[in-house]
Amino acid sequence: MNELMALRAKDIMTRSVISLRAEQSVQEAARVLMDHGIQGAPVVDGKGALVGVLSVTDLARYEEERDPDLLGPPDYYRLFDTSDDDSVDWRGGFHIEGLEDATVMMVMTPGVISVTESDGLSTVVETMVELGVHRLIVADNHGLKLVGVITQSDILARALLPALGRHMRD
Repeated sequence: MNELMALRAKDIMTRSVISLRAEQSVQEAARVLMDHGIQGAPVVDGKGALVGVLSVTDLARYEEERDPDLLGPPDYYRLFDTSDDDSVDWRGGFHIEGLEDATVMMVMTPGVISVTESDGLSTVVETMVELGVHRLIVADNHGLKLVGVITQSDILARALLPALGRHMRD
């Protein structure tokens, strides 16, 4: 337990972070998220300062505001009836329509929930739980420059699992 409490954000964060530009189109941003298999990314302005976060939840919320019927109940019967149709490509996954003119700035969650590299694991976990977020941005001491990202998976893979493994060997 002492080993876990000694961990800092810098020990578990991902340093090579995929970020999005505020002026980038939502279509481009969605493609970046899909191509990298991530659920969200920090957003930076033209000077590289953190201005927000874009997540798939933001994309879905924006789509729902534009068309409340869009996210209605699925039509399983239609899906079943056309599943043998070779002209339908079901591998596409998440699909966004009608956002050609939307920019990341219009859709993102403004502001950034962040921690610093020196913040302890307990601060990271408490912040995530209290705010109900799945990722935290690691920023410089001024909160403006992107340093890294911590996701729930990072906590499990880089903190909890190694500690459990050491505990099991002892």
